Amino acid sequence: MRPIFVLVAAATTLGLLAACSTPVAAPASTTSTTTTSTVATSTTTQAPADGSATHPFAFGHTWGGPGTLAVTVGVPAGYTPSGAFAPGSFPRAVVLDIEVANPADSPPLPAAAIIFQATAGNTTAEQMKDPTNGVGRPEASIEPGKSLKWKAAFIVPATPVDLTVQVKLVYSSVPAYFAGKI
Repeated sequence: MRPIFVLVAAATTLGLLAACSTPVAAPASTTSTTTTSTVATSTTTQAPADGSATHPFAFGHTWGGPGTLAVTVGVPAGYTPSGAFAPGSFPRAVVLDIEVANPADSPPLPAAAIIFQATAGNTTAEQMKDPTNGVGRPEASIEPGKSLKWKAAFIVPATPVDLTVQVKLVYSSVPAYFAGKI
């Protein structure tokens, strides 16, 4: 019976992802709300899922919207890892607040099904895991109608560069991109 449940959950998730796989940007008339975190203050605009957007989104915007999966990648802020994080020396790091909202009519979504990758300039930005500071993807599932927040940090060059964060679900071939100068 368990394989049937997994198959039904996977099929439902694929249907949900197909419905929200077209990224959207906020039209100029969309209302903004301010979200404050311990990392940075950002203005987020939740865009309707009407398929009218182009990539990349600015940091602080939401891909998706009500009734579909919604992913918000916050504005990058400087980050100093804890003493427990010691991969060697690196020029600098940035941290971003991540929030993923799962629609009420969807099955639970494992956070592990959400892939975050980044490039800084023309190089891959290594993602940091620093549990002491609460940085890194959680092991939880996002229940229907709920959202999950966490922090993601990346090692970036010392000089200002363009940072691009790609968000993709393992079940979908359509990623969303968030970008800006850091």
